[in-house]
Amino acid sequence: MRDVTVAFVDFWPAFDEKNNFILDVLRQKYNVETVAASDCPDILFYSYFGIENLRHTEPVRVYFTGENDVPDFNLCDYAISFHHLSFANRHLRLPLYVIYSCFNDLRNGRIHQCEDTENRDFCSMVVSNVKNSDMARLDFFNLLSGYKQVASGGRFANNVGGCVADKLSFISGYKFNIAFENSRVEGYVTEKIIEAFSSGTLPIYWGDPLVANEFNHKAFIDVSKFDSLDAAVKFVAALDNNREQYLEILNQPPLLNNPFLNWEEMLLDFLTPIVNELKKYRVDTGAIGTAYRHKMSREQIYNIVTLKKPFELFKHLFHS
Repeated sequence: MRDVTVAFVDFWPAFDEKNNFILDVLRQKYNVETVAASDCPDILFYSYFGIENLRHTEPVRVYFTGENDVPDFNLCDYAISFHHLSFANRHLRLPLYVIYSCFNDLRNGRIHQCEDTENRDFCSMVVSNVKNSDMARLDFFNLLSGYKQVASGGRFANNVGGCVADKLSFISGYKFNIAFENSRVEGYVTEKIIEAFSSGTLPIYWGDPLVANEFNHKAFIDVSKFDSLDAAVKFVAALDNNREQYLEILNQPPLLNNPFLNWEEMLLDFLTPIVNELKKYRVDTGAIGTAYRHKMSREQIYNIVTLKKPFELFKHLFHS
């Protein structure tokens, strides 16, 4: 097996640099050693949550994002994102939800379902980030709460006595779950819909206009298909009072025709030529490239550092 050294910087706070989905995939084919970014690894994997990567330009650079962010191929050689991009062998579309354990549960037919499915409380929502998200979620929450109380287990509008410790367990106790994305962008599907599926509750989804290409459209409520939020609320209310129709939707297979059931193989196929060739494509070389990197660094430092607050204080803005 070929040896390869890798480093990880600027990932989300809970990301484990020594034990993660990228390493798991690479180790199927390579002897992988994780090192510090300053040790000039063969490959530098970096993400959205910082600017440390700008200090390390020698390795092959692979950008990963699960956020609503477009990869900058002037700064990276390769990128992994949710976007439907076609850029030769330099980009892989891999939605964030595939790396969650509940997606693996769904692949294996495991659902964390409440024992008393039919007699559960009405609807749940677990949201903390509202300032950096589309107002559609807040508007829908307020409208649906006018029909019945929605149990809110996050920091936003919490009405269950504090933030819930176990999200999946919490939402499994309700018939419906508000599973809105922070924004509506083609391809941008996060963990929200699969957490609802995995918990045996019915997702009320809003987000990716192409979501039905990855999840059975009969298995969830797609709010964007209604003429208005009011119309969607009326449909949910009617479904709440129609046992047979509710169970018909609830019992639909969610992963029908999902293209990422073998995502580990897809990721390995993408990474293999990167490891074997270690070829760089980005244009940020020489004086022009250095000036561009410094410009990016100044802009991001202005937004993050000049307020004299560490980046950790802003991390809540990037989570539901």
